[in-house]
Amino acid sequence: MSDEATVVTGRVTLRRCCLVLAAGMGARMGGPKALLSWRGRPLASAHAQSRRHDCARTIVVTRESIAEVLRRADASLELLVSEEPDALGPAGSIAAAVRSGALSSEAVVIVTPVDVLPASTAVVEALAGALGPAEAARPSRGGGRPGHPVACDAGMLRREYAHAARPLREVLGSLGDRCVTVPVQEPEAVRDLDTPEAWEAMAGSRPDFWR
Repeated sequence: MSDEATVVTGRVTLRRCCLVLAAGMGARMGGPKALLSWRGRPLASAHAQSRRHDCARTIVVTRESIAEVLRRADASLELLVSEEPDALGPAGSIAAAVRSGALSSEAVVIVTPVDVLPASTAVVEALAGALGPAEAARPSRGGGRPGHPVACDAGMLRREYAHAARPLREVLGSLGDRCVTVPVQEPEAVRDLDTPEAWEAMAGSRPDFWR
């Protein structure tokens, strides 16, 4: 593990990873959002590339059909194939990661849906730095609604998703003051890219997918 991927708090070295929730087939977008072409690579790969200096690893949770394409596009990706029911949505992907044991050695998990632009290192560091007594931290811009990614204590995720798969927003709501909001400046933190129109407004072109 490189020094850049290590989080040091006092005498304790913490292991941090990014969990990319990328199992959706993208019915509204017209294709899997993990495979959206962004700056010459699939969007899922762009998330992993962006986290190389602030997370020890990035785990992309996806479906086998999407994983096949991602393997061809970027052999360096760490992929976890979820077989959780589609109806569970992103919560199923978190549950799949927890129940597979993929997060068993982690201390901090940066959870992000794939259908946002990758967060900056400054945002990730600010969110992770807010953990301690808090078990989760969400970004907010201009006092508006919270966005993504969400920094989570890995133990909290293991506790909440070992036997259930509630939406993350519900889990965060149940934490009360153990979930904090961190002010950020980046508009990407609160921008959702879940429709072709939203993608075109951001990218200036219609969605294009790796195949």
